[in-house]
Amino acid sequence: MLLVPGSQTKNVKGRKTDVLDCQWIQKLHSLGLLSGSLLLSDTFQQLRTYYYHRQHLMEQSARYSSKMQKALRLMNIRLDVVLNDITGQSGMAIIEAMLSGTRDPECLASLVSWALSETMEAKETTIAAFQMAVRNRPVRQDLLFHSDRGVQYACQEFRDELKDKPVLQSMSRKGNCWDNAVAESFFKTMKTEMVYHCKFATRQQARLAVFEYIEGFYNRKRRHSALGYLAPCQYENQLYNQTVAA
Repeated sequence: MLLVPGSQTKNVKGRKTDVLDCQWIQKLHSLGLLSGSLLLSDTFQQLRTYYYHRQHLMEQSARYSSKMQKALRLMNIRLDVVLNDITGQSGMAIIEAMLSGTRDPECLASLVSWALSETMEAKETTIAAFQMAVRNRPVRQDLLFHSDRGVQYACQEFRDELKDKPVLQSMSRKGNCWDNAVAESFFKTMKTEMVYHCKFATRQQARLAVFEYIEGFYNRKRRHSALGYLAPCQYENQLYNQTVAA
């Protein structure tokens, strides 16, 4: 079946309109009866649906972000001035802390970041977490950065990140992980208390669960025997008050 010029159909009986013509052409295309039509496979149709849905979610997220910035400005909270993206990890951590009742500027500024990634690439894990941590707590004096011998710490990209800062990188000896026991203990605790009790359908669910565990429970509520049975934030405030009093 081929399309023909409209001048050759002027003698066809019945009422003709542009709308009816378009509907008829669309129907012929959907059935694959026109020589220039293309019928996508089921896989491509699903991909197209996912693409449009993703585009809609991104537009919706942008609208919500603008509304959040406007609401914060009305409350005289200029969070968008100090953060590039208030919907990022640090921004959401600060907003969640404010919603939970935290008003202390020092406590809000101390929300040191962490990173969760699909890969082990340094730019998405160690570099991302370190850059956000430095933004939250600028390095004003010599700092010792200690870690294990993981490739994300030993790679040139991460070493370049530390090069222009007063940071001395330290690593444990090969096969000797005891001096990194604090970090290993944290991961063991998080897996035992949260990860092993959850089944995540998506990575976003896992990211949200890790965020809630670290920022909502571990740093603020969970007691540590090594800290005199205080939460990390409580112990930090205690040290700060002692320093100010001295």
